[in-house]
Amino acid sequence: MNLIETKKILTIRECVVGKKCDICGKEIPPTVKSFGYGKPLYDYYEVTTSHGDWGNDSVESYEHFDACSPNCADKLWKEYIRDSSGTANTKCISIEHINGWKREDTQEGEKDAEKRTND
Repeated sequence: MNLIETKKILTIRECVVGKKCDICGKEIPPTVKSFGYGKPLYDYYEVTTSHGDWGNDSVESYEHFDACSPNCADKLWKEYIRDSSGTANTKCISIEHINGWKREDTQEGEKDAEKRTND
């Protein structure tokens, strides 16, 4: 049988405190300082690149970038497509406009809120 005690536990974890464009280096300002669960909202472009070549390196080829504007996302897209070294025309690029919350942020926030109500 387990003996149960209620204890308050302090956890330390990394938290996003801001965003920076991976292309031009400019800081991406939050559109809203704090919303809902205390996290700021950002308006930016999330760019994911990869390739589908044969072998395990296709999984390791995934890279994620944050772009502050459509122009920066376009620069990255053109540079990625132009550089075709080492791939057999299997390059993939995904550009997603993030205007506020991402789904996983919302789910994490819901868990935090549920935890606070249970405390």
